[in-house]
Amino acid sequence: MFKRGTLVRFCKLQAVENAEYSTPSKEDYIPGEVNRRTSVPIDYEVKGQLFEDIEPGGQVSILRWERNGVPITGIMQTSHIQRIETFEDHLIIRTRNSVYVLEEIKEENS
Repeated sequence: MFKRGTLVRFCKLQAVENAEYSTPSKEDYIPGEVNRRTSVPIDYEVKGQLFEDIEPGGQVSILRWERNGVPITGIMQTSHIQRIETFEDHLIIRTRNSVYVLEEIKEENS
């Protein structure tokens, strides 16, 4: 269902308890910089194309073209996937740091 090349909408819902990496405050997070070993301190939505298949133990890697409604290209990658819950039209993905929903975009301009 969610293979490399699939166009997707990917939304961070929340941080997990006992996350591998801490979530800094918004004031301590530096937008536009590589913030290694931290989790982004806000919920967000990205749109883009999967860079690799979704599978337990892997990572969600997206060639992003939009973040929170703003055009911005780049690569978005999560920590390792711990659990995947499959529903009819989306996945709930739990990584070492966060919980996400992943759904396919049927049209590129959605």
